[in-house]
Amino acid sequence: MKGNRWPSRRPVSYAELLKLKAEAKSQGVMEAFVIFFSALRDKENFDPAHLRRVLDEMNGYADSIRNGYVTIQDLHTALKEEAGVELVYYHDTPDGPDHKDP
Repeated sequence: MKGNRWPSRRPVSYAELLKLKAEAKSQGVMEAFVIFFSALRDKENFDPAHLRRVLDEMNGYADSIRNGYVTIQDLHTALKEEAGVELVYYHDTPDGPDHKDP
């Protein structure tokens, strides 16, 4: 049964694990952006110029975060207090991601 052998496995190094985690995080962010911009375009009728302005503003906030002028928590709090929009991570909800309000 030589042909049915499993391929040899080697442990993943810590550096490789960090790289895989970073790639997964980047993919998740990209998927969220695609969903967000698709909703703006399809449901809110944003044209390319409006989508570009939103993207430019998002990049501006990212720069402000990188430069230490504002934090994600600051933006999160402002959305909640000023716009009534509370974004929660599904793992932070008591019933998990599959909970549906009655």
